[in-house]
Amino acid sequence: MLLAGEQYFCTVTEMEARLRITRQRLGADELREESERLDKNCGIAHDALISDLHIFNRYIVRQFGDDLPASGIFNRSPEAIHDRLAVADWTGELFAALFANRRR
Repeated sequence: MLLAGEQYFCTVTEMEARLRITRQRLGADELREESERLDKNCGIAHDALISDLHIFNRYIVRQFGDDLPASGIFNRSPEAIHDRLAVADWTGELFAALFANRRR
């Protein structure tokens, strides 16, 4: 689960950085091709993350179903997992929390 999140996070970060750089260097056609390639890679990483979230959600519901909140990514009816923006935001919050709460 964390590896899929990390892959997604790294892919999005790389895509955004490369697009900023390539806008300065490439012509319109080359920029469009590069944007499409990077967007495809980002979509693949996002789909992998969503797939792993579905698997993880089934585990969480099975283990902690009665204690889960009524809303959020992990609950008995995980509609939020289909919301790509919610998944992206959740992943950002997850890694921010892991970083903030790490052992120093």
